[in-house]
Amino acid sequence: MKKHWGLMTLGVVALFAMPIAGQAASIVSGGNTTATVNLEEDVNSDIEITSAPTIDFGTAKITASSMTLTANSIDDPITVKNPGKTSGWNVTVNSDGFKNGTGEVDLGATLNLDGGTPTPEEASNQSTAPTAPSTVAVDGTGADSNVFTAQIGAGMGTWTDVFSTSDVTLDIPAGASTDQYTTNLTWTLTNGPA
Repeated sequence: MKKHWGLMTLGVVALFAMPIAGQAASIVSGGNTTATVNLEEDVNSDIEITSAPTIDFGTAKITASSMTLTANSIDDPITVKNPGKTSGWNVTVNSDGFKNGTGEVDLGATLNLDGGTPTPEEASNQSTAPTAPSTVAVDGTGADSNVFTAQIGAGMGTWTDVFSTSDVTLDIPAGASTDQYTTNLTWTLTNGPA
């Protein structure tokens, strides 16, 4: 019985030793593999404006001469969200004119915006930045003025352009009458650069 046990033990040891020797022979000193990801377009999402500024010039004493007022407050930046579309995009703004409460008197004012510096929402954004003109004049005629442009293949992710109060002015010509004046600013995004 002891002889059989010894042979059995030897057989078990030999059985476990064989795969170890086989595995050691297949180890490679180095090599390359790949990692792959496939990013697909979400057909249900599009490039969009997610915020735009409301501007307040407060109250000013009227004079007999032309006036230039500086903004008192600006609540939001202009923000564009692009979910990876390479078409490029362009944002324009227009004004229907600064009018009094009845809409009968047009102030004839021009709104001036410093173009600012487009900034990505995330510092790690590697897309080429959109551009902004150094100044934007919105004259109240309804004509579109370019504010923010991304060329083809640029401006992906979320981008903001902040207007500081010191760089937003309102030029009011001489001959204005006392009243409260308001304009509607229409911000429009189109696919494709300007």
